Amino acid sequence: MSSFNHIKLKTDQIVIGSYVLSGFALFLMFYFNMVSISVIKKLSIGFGIMWPILLYSFYYKSLRQSKIILIFSTIGVIQVLLFIIFKDVPSLCNNIGGSYLSNLLYLPAMLITFYCLNYLNKLIYGDDLIITGRGDSLGGERDGRKIRLIDFVFSLLGGLLFIFGVMFTH
Repeated sequence: MSSFNHIKLKTDQIVIGSYVLSGFALFLMFYFNMVSISVIKKLSIGFGIMWPILLYSFYYKSLRQSKIILIFSTIGVIQVLLFIIFKDVPSLCNNIGGSYLSNLLYLPAMLITFYCLNYLNKLIYGDDLIITGRGDSLGGERDGRKIRLIDFVFSLLGGLLFIFGVMFTH
């Protein structure tokens, strides 16, 4: 195995491990009443929204790999099941009729959105979508090809879809 692949494997393990550990730690803090429910609610918002945004923005290249998408899809299914099972726990309900556990739906929504937009990009152009960010410019070079307008459009559209899609459905 080349050293680049070894570093990539380590990075994948660190990202997946960090995600799972932070989610598990949040669950344990709630289950064993280690911190107040107000802290749990704030942490659930941070976990639920920030992780998918970080994965979408900075980890999108790995999300193209079937092994990584399978792992995160499995985690997403588990999160949906946890939402369904625990959504009516009174201490986790918010004052607008929803549940703080709806934050668990952002990961599956992000995965579906990214997969669909990447698939659409492959159909149109025959290559993978580049998630653009600050500092990227139209025609600039990234991931071995020039950045197209559709990369900017799909990046913004994808972020808006998975964030507001979950927000407005719960």
